[in-house]
Amino acid sequence: MTETETDRTIRGDQSTASLLQHIEELRGALGHAVRLLSHSAGREAADHPDHAERLMTTVEHMTDLLARTAPHRPQPRPRTS
Repeated sequence: MTETETDRTIRGDQSTASLLQHIEELRGALGHAVRLLSHSAGREAADHPDHAERLMTTVEHMTDLLARTAPHRPQPRPRTS
């Protein structure tokens, strides 16, 4: 049986969907880490301000990374009459 262009397209679409799912799972884990680090920084702030500052710097970098890797949401097409 010979692979058709449609077969390759379907396989590519499935591969892309799987990759996007993995990226979304990684983004979820990173978001969870941001929340934990933020909480830890708050607890450390009074007794260890330098450590809290380093934690918050890490949180900022991770938050920036999340913003840069946000999934692309296609814009709806304008309606034509």
